Amino acid sequence: MSCSPTTLSEALDYLRNIINSHGNKKILITDHKENFHKIITILEDIESSDNNNPEEKEQFRALYSKQQKELKSLSEQNKDLNTLANQQQIEIEQLKSEITKIKAQKYDEISNKKYESNNMIPTTSTFAQVVKNNRAIINNTTQRKDHVVIITPKEDNLSKDSNQTIAILKEKIDTKTTLDNGLRIERFQPARGKKCLIKCNSEQDVEKICNILNNDDKIIAKKPTKKNPRVMIVGISKDILGQEILDLIKAQNPNINEFLLQNHNEFMKIIFDKPDRVGTKFAIVETSPALWKIIIDGKRLFIGHKACPVRNRVSVLQCFNCQRFGHSANNCQNKTVCGNCAGEHKTESCKQLPQPLNTTTMDNSITILCQNVQHSRAGTQQILINAESHESPILCVQEPYTFGDKVCGLTGYKVLSSANPKAVIATVMPNVLLIQQFSTPNCACALFNNQQPFLLISVYFSPNAPLDKNQPSSSTDISLEEDLDHLGKIISHYSNIPIIITGDFNGWHPAWGSDSTNLRGEAIFNFISSNQFIILNDGTTPTREAGESATFIDITIANNRAIHIINNWNVLDEITHSDHKLIRFQILGSRPLPERSITRRFKTKNVKWDKFYRLASNEINPYNIRSRHLASAEEVNDLVETMTDTLISICDRTLPRNKPGKRSIYWYNDELKERKQLCKRLRRKWKRSRNQILKDLYFICYIDCLKEYKNLLISTKRNSIRQFYTIQNGESVWKQVYKWCKTPANLNQSLKSIKTENGWTSTPLETANHLINKFFPDDPGDTIDQSLVSTIAQSRCQKQESKA
Repeated sequence: MSCSPTTLSEALDYLRNIINSHGNKKILITDHKENFHKIITILEDIESSDNNNPEEKEQFRALYSKQQKELKSLSEQNKDLNTLANQQQIEIEQLKSEITKIKAQKYDEISNKKYESNNMIPTTSTFAQVVKNNRAIINNTTQRKDHVVIITPKEDNLSKDSNQTIAILKEKIDTKTTLDNGLRIERFQPARGKKCLIKCNSEQDVEKICNILNNDDKIIAKKPTKKNPRVMIVGISKDILGQEILDLIKAQNPNINEFLLQNHNEFMKIIFDKPDRVGTKFAIVETSPALWKIIIDGKRLFIGHKACPVRNRVSVLQCFNCQRFGHSANNCQNKTVCGNCAGEHKTESCKQLPQPLNTTTMDNSITILCQNVQHSRAGTQQILINAESHESPILCVQEPYTFGDKVCGLTGYKVLSSANPKAVIATVMPNVLLIQQFSTPNCACALFNNQQPFLLISVYFSPNAPLDKNQPSSSTDISLEEDLDHLGKIISHYSNIPIIITGDFNGWHPAWGSDSTNLRGEAIFNFISSNQFIILNDGTTPTREAGESATFIDITIANNRAIHIINNWNVLDEITHSDHKLIRFQILGSRPLPERSITRRFKTKNVKWDKFYRLASNEINPYNIRSRHLASAEEVNDLVETMTDTLISICDRTLPRNKPGKRSIYWYNDELKERKQLCKRLRRKWKRSRNQILKDLYFICYIDCLKEYKNLLISTKRNSIRQFYTIQNGESVWKQVYKWCKTPANLNQSLKSIKTENGWTSTPLETANHLINKFFPDDPGDTIDQSLVSTIAQSRCQKQESKA
């Protein structure tokens, strides 16, 4: 097509090539201008030449008729193609309309579907559905089998790491060896334990590499083998050692012993054994496949004096990016799938909290309130009011109202904290132990010794504190790294009991509802993930509101042992006189709320003492005779215990019980209640208003009402205590004031953990026993003179009794 035409046939060929090469595209004259001029010249020459040459005329007519036929056939083909294209376009439009109808039907089915109020099913796919869909995709696609050779150095000193093993391997299998044997190696891959992998193209390449390196003096080449199955045996006595476990299995289980004697290739060996949390131990045993089936089918093994349950021990490599099995997240090329909600995002950025499983129905529960009062006197009084309305015996307070280095304002509560605290735990419950060795100004740690013991930690992390302990800072606060390390020590020390950590963390992360992430939030989230704690925040309600800004900085986390006893975690819409909102959650329990710790159990006023004297004279007199024949300290202790039990029994039968009165805030009157309700109403109007002008107006009214309520709260309490002091005189001081002073509930009865020669005490009973043994030790044994005097005195008493 590049050569210029000189004859009529060449001109026709030239035009035909142009049409075939351009197809339906437009032909630009400028690109072929010179050749078109030559074609026109050829046609003019033919027209001006002698027309009497019949051969050329006949040839020209034949070419013209041929071109006409081709043009006509092309035109018919073009019409057929246009008709087919129109039909396909109509079919496409019909398919689109059908797809739209199906989508509308499915949407109507989803939107009209009703769920029961107690069993709401999420619209997102479950983890099982995602895995099922992925499995279907895997089954439909053909996966190439990996052909791998494992390379291991013969001696440890030959290689420092897997990269050096690869360097040694490349010396053994160089380019010449690869060409001579026709090896097709894809890549060398480092592995753990100074090993490396050779990924080949086929099984034949694997066999060739194994034959080449069969007798090498530095490295060993082998094909990967299948893992032997393992079983976990639980409930084994702690005094049975590892090898003794296998001997007892063979001796006490005849079917296993016979199978091992008949099949010498079968085996079993202990991988490790470890104590559990219930006073026994468990063992992991690796066996051959045939022996594994016999053990699993039997379900139990006789070991020592127990029938120990047997469970299958499966260790499967799982990817935490796509949630599939058989590979890790570092080598994953699949789409990201959340392990919590099955969404297309990372698990750590998921905002949907898995609901805690509470399968036990319990009649009573303990309500815990948590709030940062920002050193406010009004906020401290308001949390007491909220505690009374919600019947909460435990308060976790951050930045409490203090005077000097002590917490003030939490009247009626025992405050558990260190000196100069920024986080405290206040409670009216008995049998609570302050863990003194783990309590710091930023962390209050207390052990509640109930039927279900649990460890409660109240924390405050300052936003001005440095992140790293080595980071220079003008602030005097402890760094975030040191605070998290301190919490880690508490968690590792009390790993066997439920642990609940709540407080003001001052960190942002989407895991607990924040829209963004800062460095503090990232460090806190890494700490929570590494210790396998569960975040209780639902991420929907902010925990701090200052004007129009809302943040999620107050967090509650719990370990796996505590998640089953926690219920109803929520952020309350209560008046707090603080930027922070009130957080409430419950500890489930089958026990009633504990009574106040009082020493007076019985009423002694307006009681008929005749029955008491009659029973006492009959039941106490035998102890008088018994006390004259005591020979040892054990007999004295036994006499005291039995006599005390007898007295309590007599009191139960004759005297009424002294019921503790209900704790109330005496100065909280109806005017304060009405003002509080008004603040709530104005707050709701401000939050729900959509008109910006009205919203600003409601906000101003709410702030004014809140200030009036705060001032009224403080003035009411001040006037109440002043009125009480005014009416006291020489006579009245012996009434209410004396009653308060003598009431044991107002005394500081809380015990702390103390350091002994054997370490720190862990329960109130251990603390009390140590103090008794320290300050009131047992009397030493009688000397010869003392025993002689005691013998003479007893003989004289016996003579007097015989004379009487």
